[in-house]
Order: sequence, then C-alpha cells, then structure tokens
Amino acid sequence: MLADDGRLRKDLDTSRKRYQTALRLANEANSIYRSVGHGHPDGMQALRNANHELHLATEQYHQALKEFSEAVLRRTDGDLRLRPPREDGQEAADDAGSAQQ
Repeated sequence: MLADDGRLRKDLDTSRKRYQTALRLANEANSIYRSVGHGHPDGMQALRNANHELHLATEQYHQALKEFSEAVLRRTDGDLRLRPPREDGQEAADDAGSAQQ
C-alpha cells in the first residue's frame, strides 16, 4: 500500500498546487476586470477563463482530498483518535478499557 500512499500524496500535492495557482489567477483576473471596467470584453474573457480553471482545479483538489481521506480512514479503520507514540517505534495498541477518546 506504500506505492498507493505515494500516488495519493502526489495527487493531493499536485491538485493543491493547481488549486492555489488557479485561485491566484482568478484573483488577478478579477483585478483586471475591475481595472478595465465592467463589461469590457477582455476583462470578461479573462474572468471567465480564470473562473473555469478555478472550477476544474477545485474539483480535482476535492477528489484528491476525498481519495486521500478515504485511504487514511481505511488504514485506521475509521479510528482517528490520537495516541502518543510508543518508545519502541511501533503503533500503539488500542486499549479497550482506556479512557482515551
């Protein structure tokens, strides 16, 4: 599953970067739109293009985040309680009688 983890992390990182870039470009396009005046064809087109890319990037990022989250939940069997690390480096066993929740 380590190869799959690597792919999921890479997909998440790539889609996050695309989303951040698209968000920055959408903000820039919005500035251009305001500076050239409402209704100007160049400003309108820049805004349309940037918003379309932002929409696609958001969908891609959402999907990558969903797949990554589902993999984490599968690995932990849905148990996301934090446990202190063990001194021997192994994962802490779940104590059924523990008050940790």
